Amino acid sequence: MNRLLTCVAILLLAAPLSAQAEQELKSGDQKKLGKQIGEWVESTIEGDSAAASEALMDLDKVMTSVNKKLKGRSCLSLVADWSHVMSSGRKYATSGKNVDGNAIKKGSIQDVDLAGWGTASMRIPAKYEPKKVAYPLIILVCDTPAASIEALPAIVKDHAVVVAPHIENLTLEKLMAPDGQRLFLVPLGLASRDYRIDRSKVFLVAEGERAIDFSSRYAALLPHFYAGLATVAGSSGEFKGKANLELMQSGEHVDLAAASEWCMTAEARDPYPTTFEIELTEPWNGRAYWVQALLFDSPDDIPDDKLARMKVSVDRGTNTITIDGEFVYQVKLFLNDVIVDLDKPITVIRNGAEYTYQASRSIGTLLDNFSKTLDDTIYPSTIRSVDIPIVEGDGSGK
Repeated sequence: MNRLLTCVAILLLAAPLSAQAEQELKSGDQKKLGKQIGEWVESTIEGDSAAASEALMDLDKVMTSVNKKLKGRSCLSLVADWSHVMSSGRKYATSGKNVDGNAIKKGSIQDVDLAGWGTASMRIPAKYEPKKVAYPLIILVCDTPAASIEALPAIVKDHAVVVAPHIENLTLEKLMAPDGQRLFLVPLGLASRDYRIDRSKVFLVAEGERAIDFSSRYAALLPHFYAGLATVAGSSGEFKGKANLELMQSGEHVDLAAASEWCMTAEARDPYPTTFEIELTEPWNGRAYWVQALLFDSPDDIPDDKLARMKVSVDRGTNTITIDGEFVYQVKLFLNDVIVDLDKPITVIRNGAEYTYQASRSIGTLLDNFSKTLDDTIYPSTIRSVDIPIVEGDGSGK
């Protein structure tokens, strides 16, 4: 298993491009950047470190040329351009086999091995053309994967990649354990690695009581992954963290056709929200959009009526990030120029206490974040560790 896919399987914690950013570079400059990005991605996946290093050196030369044209601005501040470059610059197989040896058959349903972690049924459009377009991804969770894919409307099969993990042996007890994590995360990782996926349009579609329960819990745990959750003739019951579903589009539909067609017209999701509140329910995942909780209490360690939570807001006018946390003690911030102005000092207010930080942009940071997710979300800067002071009387304490 290569390093990229291993990271994706376990750490896939990102989201797609924000509608707040617009592309500014000329197409010629985008293509030059994309060529080197594509060579870096391909050599990294293949484990060719020498070729990857050479691609990085060539990329640095192109960036230097582009920066001169920007007259004092850093090209790494152009979030929308880099998101486009990361997607369009890569090479995607259109026939033959992918890196795992799975055959790529346009227009047919095929079972693919999830790197030894299970099986999924997959279909790509009959006229799949990754050089021209990025495709929405529907992760279909149901008891009859192949049959349900076959029953999808033509408009969905013609314009979306569909992957359906086989969940017949999955139980609620295993859902958040490695078995469940891999069945839900690896299909997205594999699809992102092998196909040109529009990560702003990744949807969960659930059919059947078990599938709805499982999918709702994952959507609530990782709302930054998905543009929306569509359920067929049912909705989930109560569970810890269900309030997080309010962060995404969701709806109950009369049948699978209606649910899948809804995905084709639903809005793309904003991965860089400047205001959100999240409940943290699993010790192995503290990520919420561009904030990663590094140290927080699990539900087993706090009163039953409480959960670790973060309320995050940004005042771009003052370049201020405010984080109010309960049972959260340390975070990491992934930043770009959509969220804040990285040329100016950033004020981070944590439970009322101020901290000032001068960020810097780095292509190494951008690519390192990409290598963990294979997503075109752009973070050229991070604040690696920010402590969240304990507020007396809120019950927190470490």
